[in-house]
Order: sequence, then structure tokens, then C-alpha cells
Amino acid sequence: MEETYKKIISEQYIKCLKDPIHFIKNYCYVQHPVKGKILFDLYDFQEKTLKDIMENKDNIILKARQLGISTLSAAYSL
Repeated sequence: MEETYKKIISEQYIKCLKDPIHFIKNYCYVQHPVKGKILFDLYDFQEKTLKDIMENKDNIILKARQLGISTLSAAYSL
């Protein structure tokens, strides 16, 4: 039983290392003003932004307020 848990945890760890989107969607939480702590469910444009960040060494992001890009950057840094 314990070996099964260790294997599952190991597989998840490797999957999170290889796929930051999987890590953020399953293990990162944000604070919602009404609902409290909720999973960080990425919008399509946030996923695209994250893929662009992963594919390119240097990035300049021109953004508006309240898009969650700062939170996305913090989650990616984890």
C-alpha cells in the first residue's frame, strides 16, 4: 500500500516538473473574495501566455490590469 502511494506521488512529481500547466491547475490555489481559497483554473489566454513564457527565453508582456498574469508568473516560479 505504501509503495503504491510513493509511486503515485513520484509520478505526479515528474508530471508537474514536465508540465507546469498541470501543476498550476492541480496544486496551486488563489484567494477569491467570495469563495475563499480555490484552485487556480487557468483561462485559455493564461495557458497560451504560459506556453509562450516556457518556449521563449526573453518575454515582454504588455497587459491590462486584472488578467492574473502576475499570479500566473508567481505560480510558474514555484
